[in-house]
Amino acid sequence: MRWWATGLGETTPAQADGTLLGFPLPNNDLIIGVYASDTVGTNCLLSCVWQPFTVQYAGPAPYLVAGASQINFPVADYPGQIYVTVQSSGNVRVGDPPGLAA
Repeated sequence: MRWWATGLGETTPAQADGTLLGFPLPNNDLIIGVYASDTVGTNCLLSCVWQPFTVQYAGPAPYLVAGASQINFPVADYPGQIYVTVQSSGNVRVGDPPGLAA
């Protein structure tokens, strides 16, 4: 699966706003994780079992404007309907699985 997102943190080297990114791409400063659960409750931190997906790529999206990120991960062999959350180190939100907090 391929997702695009914004707000995943700074990059090194930093890029000016509006810059179209080509190769070589800068690196994200934060680690990005993708998790899924087939059940989501009102207090998911306690009641949901989160399965980590293997992130194949998480970083600046090539040929898009600076600040746009691309996240690639496989979802094959995952049973049932899934709810996916993206988490970056240092940015834990309510409902996110534990594990990557800085």
